[in-house]
This record gives sequence, C-alpha cells and structure tokens, in this order.
Amino acid sequence: MKAEKGIISTTDVYQAAYLAMKKHEPKLTKQEGRIVFEFSGPEELKLLAKNYLTNSSVKVLDYAGQVKRLRAATVKLRK
Repeated sequence: MKAEKGIISTTDVYQAAYLAMKKHEPKLTKQEGRIVFEFSGPEELKLLAKNYLTNSSVKVLDYAGQVKRLRAATVKLRK
C-alpha cells in the first residue's frame, strides 16, 4: 500500500475489497502491466486501510461479493 496526498494505492484486491465495503470506491488504473486500485478520501481512509491489516471483522458474503466484483473489473480492464 502506498499513501500520498490523500490517495491510497494498492495492488491488493482483498484490501481494495475491504475499503470498497466501507463505502470507498476505487479508481482502477493500469501501471506497468499491473492493475492498481486508487482510493482518495478523508483521513478516515488511512485508518480503514490500517484496520484491514488488524484482521477486523467483516460480513463474509458482502466481502466475497466485493472481491468478485473487483476481480471482474480487473479482468475487464486487462482486455
């Protein structure tokens, strides 16, 4: 995860899904052949990104749905 000027960038689809569950939609970009999820928002976003690393609880079906949705978006972007 990279954070600068209110933007958090990650290639981790699982972290991206966690942040998306918390109502922060990523912008998907292609950088050097990899898909990068970019999030911009308030300071709360940095705290949520850190919470992901503490193994915080989530609704499993909602989380799985977000992972599937983001994976589909990455496949579409690669074409």
